[in-house]
Amino acid sequence: MLAATQLLLPLDYAIIGVYLTGVVTMGAMFARGHKNSDDYFLASRRMHWFPLALSIWASLTSANSMLGAPGYAFAHDLQKVPQVIIAVMATSVVAIWVLPLLHSLNLTTAYTYLEKRFNTAARCLGSLLFILARGGWLATVIYAPSKAMAAVIPIEALSRLDKIASHCGTDGNTFFWILVVGTGATLYATLGGMKAVIWTDVVQFFVFVIGLAAIWFLLLTELPNGLATIWSSLGDVPKAVAGPDRRVAFDEVVTLDGSNSQDFLGKGLNYSWRQVGSGSGPVVSLSDPTAARPTFQAPSQPADGGTSSLKFALRVTTADDSALQSGASTVTITVADTSAAAGDPRIPDRRHNAWFDFRFGVISVVGVNFWLLITATFVSRLNDAGTDQVALQRYFSAASFKDSKRAIWLNVICDIPLMPLLYFTGAGILMFYAIHHTADLPTDPDKAMPFFVAHKLNQLVPGLSGLFIAALFAATMSSVDSGINSLSATFVTDWYRRLWQPDRSESHYLNVARILTLACGVLATASALFLGTIGQIWEIAVTLTGYWAGPLLGMFLLGFLTRRSNATGALAGAIIGLAFTGFWKFWIMGHPFMLAFVGLVPTMVFGYVISRLTRPPREDQIAGLTSWTRRGE
Repeated sequence: MLAATQLLLPLDYAIIGVYLTGVVTMGAMFARGHKNSDDYFLASRRMHWFPLALSIWASLTSANSMLGAPGYAFAHDLQKVPQVIIAVMATSVVAIWVLPLLHSLNLTTAYTYLEKRFNTAARCLGSLLFILARGGWLATVIYAPSKAMAAVIPIEALSRLDKIASHCGTDGNTFFWILVVGTGATLYATLGGMKAVIWTDVVQFFVFVIGLAAIWFLLLTELPNGLATIWSSLGDVPKAVAGPDRRVAFDEVVTLDGSNSQDFLGKGLNYSWRQVGSGSGPVVSLSDPTAARPTFQAPSQPADGGTSSLKFALRVTTADDSALQSGASTVTITVADTSAAAGDPRIPDRRHNAWFDFRFGVISVVGVNFWLLITATFVSRLNDAGTDQVALQRYFSAASFKDSKRAIWLNVICDIPLMPLLYFTGAGILMFYAIHHTADLPTDPDKAMPFFVAHKLNQLVPGLSGLFIAALFAATMSSVDSGINSLSATFVTDWYRRLWQPDRSESHYLNVARILTLACGVLATASALFLGTIGQIWEIAVTLTGYWAGPLLGMFLLGFLTRRSNATGALAGAIIGLAFTGFWKFWIMGHPFMLAFVGLVPTMVFGYVISRLTRPPREDQIAGLTSWTRRGE
């Protein structure tokens, strides 16, 4: 890795410090004037539609998408670009059918609807599912920019934390930045309330757009023929495949296998293997680092009888004059006692699976996997826009129903260009480094964009790298404060105020809200420390949110779309949906992107059937509460 002083200038550090101080100060300014929980959670229901729209986009996009989407395209392909069309469809459904129904009920949390439509138990279950989904999401939001900070600001002194951090599956630099980011975001979120959340989101949105425009200016000016090179040659970039992670025995002769690497030009490949992350473990010698299948001897069993973890990175380069270089593919070899290694399942190989041809001009619209991807995307985005407290809390904060509708449609308009652009940014950076080989390019694809930012943006305008890194911090804060504010609203409104302390003063509920916001931030930070053991940022976020999203969405859809569904059916359906999700995740080991869909279908099918077999709901549980009986605005 290049030294930190070669990546960031003193001006960058100054900009980062000033920017973060300004954002936190801005958040603190809005702490004044909170008199009740509506002020804190809903900005007194007086917000204009324009900042609301940008806030919705900034909060739900977050650092996960800023880093995860380019990282996914850099490492895999562009199979998720068409998702934006599905996202627009899902959000349109919410704007036309869901928002008019919920806005008329004057809610603080979305889960109050479930009590009105079904019963208190349904409200509590829906609220709990949201807490579990967004609690895990919050941890990923803190983890993502912390990895970016570790990539572009590698502070040598923090290597002393490596031993502690290794127990969390990360390194000392990432460990440190998780603590810094989590603590700062929690402080700001606790002080600010919803009004501060919204206005700081607006600032973050514009800083992010400026940074993204600067990246593309560099890509288009420094690549031969600019956009034409990306469009015509991206499919020719070779694909390194280092094989699946596995366990081996002590002293065993191990063969690494990169023979499945893909050469799209058909001119052969040159291979380059190296051991990475060896500072905290044994170093081994490869027989021939330039071979497709090099060998090495695993280390002997240590005196303490523990295991060793060896990580190797493979890059391949086309064997012709163009010499296009791939991104890195990594494999982890766990060296353990023979008895410990026996019977352990192999980690599945997640190499490119051709849902889309890597030559991205070709899209297979007849393949089963394509339609599963589209369906899963629709379910996920429908849940985000229509049942998720993070988005709905902003709709409820609007000064009027008209402002809510304008906000959601402007959010759609922002999504159309920006989300595909994030994926294409990853592809563009892959193409850039395929041509301009850089030995220091991180092996982790989620660090590719921040490395490019720190490596190149200051060549355009000094300080621009610092501004974009500050935007990553701001994106984290905007998402974390949104998430923990929504979690706190759910705890206070659906549990504390509804079940435990229903008759206390507004000042009491406001104080409880601040305490719970602080607690949520601390828990999210602690959880983020351990996310390095799970996998890539994008898959982490999808898994942690998708597991609970299907049954939650199913409960709402049973309420929205049917008159006959009752509390018994909704509760039983959600529990059955969770069982199906668990079966898919832990037994079948299915793709994590399908989790929400797998949970949704049985929730609705079994929920409706059980409702038909039991007592119908009361009239007051239907009037004004379904799509067929809603009141006009």
